[in-house]
Amino acid sequence: MGKKGRGKKGKTRRNNEASKTLEPEELKRAAHSFVVSRGRTGKYVSQLVMNFRKVMEPFTASQLKAKGTTVRDLASVAGPLGVTHLCLFTRSQIATYMKLAKFPRGPTITFRVLDYTLSRDVLHSLKRMVTYSKQFLHGPLLILNNFSGAEQHLQLTATMLQNMFPVLNVHKLKLNTLRRAVLFSYNASDGTIDFRHYTVKVVPVGISRGVKKLVTRPAVPNMGRLQDMADFVVKAGYMSESEGEDDPSSHVELAQPVRSRGNMVNARSAIRLIELGPRLTLQVIKAQSGLVGGEVLFHQLITKTEEEIEATRLRREQREQLKARRRAEQQSNVERKQALKEELKQRAMDGMKRAMAAAAATNSGSSDSEGEPEEDAAASDAEEGQEDGPAAETSKPSAGGDSEGSVTEEGEEDGEEDDDDDAEWYRKEVGQEPDEEFRSLASGSGGASRSVAKRYTKKRPGPGEPPRGAKRGRREEDKTSAAERWKPRNKRGRPISGTKVRRKQTAGAGRR
Repeated sequence: MGKKGRGKKGKTRRNNEASKTLEPEELKRAAHSFVVSRGRTGKYVSQLVMNFRKVMEPFTASQLKAKGTTVRDLASVAGPLGVTHLCLFTRSQIATYMKLAKFPRGPTITFRVLDYTLSRDVLHSLKRMVTYSKQFLHGPLLILNNFSGAEQHLQLTATMLQNMFPVLNVHKLKLNTLRRAVLFSYNASDGTIDFRHYTVKVVPVGISRGVKKLVTRPAVPNMGRLQDMADFVVKAGYMSESEGEDDPSSHVELAQPVRSRGNMVNARSAIRLIELGPRLTLQVIKAQSGLVGGEVLFHQLITKTEEEIEATRLRREQREQLKARRRAEQQSNVERKQALKEELKQRAMDGMKRAMAAAAATNSGSSDSEGEPEEDAAASDAEEGQEDGPAAETSKPSAGGDSEGSVTEEGEEDGEEDDDDDAEWYRKEVGQEPDEEFRSLASGSGGASRSVAKRYTKKRPGPGEPPRGAKRGRREEDKTSAAERWKPRNKRGRPISGTKVRRKQTAGAGRR
């Protein structure tokens, strides 16, 4: 057995096989988008954001966590990630807004969301839901209706919507990739835009209802009430329930095979659109030249004259110039502080190097002085002693009076006792008198012991000094008599009167 968990690969880029394959050029050139919200939008607008991400799949960040990020942050990462558009939802006290912007420099179109319906509400209203995961593997088909007006904001809106969705190549298009459709319909009467999201379903036409059940459904229908199979197939009245409702313009001939039951190449089939949601009713409020800002190209509610537009443009240019100048000053300040920081760092490093060199020189000098022979030092000490004479010895001050003399005498007496002990030990162990060599060794050891004793003997306290190691916490004046200290006291530490003491003693004697 190998290491624990060795056979299981983690979810890393190295182990991900999909990351090793190169992305096709068509997918790289396709429009990618960020769908986020800003500010306090509420739970319903947050669900609307998630529904709109479903609409923009697979060319959007469906699991994007954009809380706390700004538009500038998104614009900074949009280039490396290949993101081209931004869909921003906001909410105010008046209404909910949706902004469509083009990275990196705009333009930006602001829509007011007059009303909306979430995808879950749309699906629950259907009698039969048609949802499956593979319908979101490819981009939707974009349908624009009534965007042929001459107004500038309409043309800009149509161009923005066309660039947000992937471009379809008719010559290389596969019918199996067309699973969804997105509809933007402009109402010229009130200036609103209706948004719808559908799934595309292809069903065969021209066959009876019984045959369609056999072909399109995987389960066998219930034929327990029929006498013959022919009754189920050719009985009158079993015509398709939707064949009379279908518009003849929705009938097409399939040029390619489609992954659905009953549809064949060069056969007639009908196209059905089943709504997935969400539903949006939009109104164009404002168009700007920049990324969520810039010059106002169109405004639905405010109208300005040429002079006001020119004054606004001049104020914007001055503001941009001031911002650029401040940015340049900040950059120069940052560079200056960085250079000063590097200079101080270099000076500190140079000072540390000089200190280390001086310490090394000091250590080398001290090691040279310690390397002198001990004989030279002893000879120099002897010469200094001879020059000073005996007067220098007598002139040496002695700490503690005659204590040094007593210590020396005691050390000599201890050395003589040690010599006697060594001779006595030799007589007991050997049975003979010690010779001269042993006596010389014993006297040498005794001298060493005397020197050690003289060196390490503790200094006796002088007159008027307290003994060493004694506790100094209690002074003489604070000392009290033994009777006063051992006088009976109560719990609070106060002395007990004689009557109470006698009572306690009597009680104790009785108990004994």
